[in-house]
Amino acid sequence: MTNSITYGGTTLALSDDLAWPDEFGWQPVQQSTERSISGNLIVDVATNVGGRQITLQGDAGFGWMTRSDVAQLDAWRAIPGAQMTLSFRGVTRTVIYDHERTALECTPIDDYSDPSPTDHCVVTLRLIDIG
Repeated sequence: MTNSITYGGTTLALSDDLAWPDEFGWQPVQQSTERSISGNLIVDVATNVGGRQITLQGDAGFGWMTRSDVAQLDAWRAIPGAQMTLSFRGVTRTVIYDHERTALECTPIDDYSDPSPTDHCVVTLRLIDIG
């Protein structure tokens, strides 16, 4: 399975080892309850469309990206409202960066004073599936 993220015709490979810690935190159903004046329970239920938070992250031992790929992700992050195509675990989604949760974090595996584009980083991507 090949994981990737694409914007404007440019595709970056994502490690198959990236973790998705909030995969099952999504609430696909929205519900609210209230009481009527007569005391009866009123339940409103609807399916959520879009808005799923997707956090993809590596660790010191897995899911690394090169510094040049992170630079590309950073350039895309600077484009307001950029809609990207995420292919992850066999499912394709339209996503945007989640700027409210710090959209991109990068920590070098080895912190050199003169980093190279091929140096590896641990990356966390925070995205929103806009459906």
